[in-house]
Amino acid sequence: MTDTKTQVGVRRNRAWNSPSAIFLLGVVIIPTILAIATTARTSPDDADYVRMAFATVIGATVAIVTVVGLWVFFLRRRSPYLFWYTLGALVVVAFQISAVSSAADMLLGRLAMS
Repeated sequence: MTDTKTQVGVRRNRAWNSPSAIFLLGVVIIPTILAIATTARTSPDDADYVRMAFATVIGATVAIVTVVGLWVFFLRRRSPYLFWYTLGALVVVAFQISAVSSAADMLLGRLAMS
């Protein structure tokens, strides 16, 4: 009879499973893809302006949810880098809130001009 031992609770380290990859995907890659996908190829009209503004808001929301989710992850793991990550997360959240405000102002200005 063969005695086989299994390791319980051991996960393989995958690149997509790391907090750095999740941060990069949620804060940089997804908002950039949304911005590129909604950019007008010709002279933009009112529908294009609205589409670009909504893409900015959705990208900012994804970034904020990503950093808050990772903050909770680091908090639960009692990471020694929690203080520095908190500072970084606050900077990202402040920047994204500013981007949403800027998108709203830009949308109103462009719709008023047309």
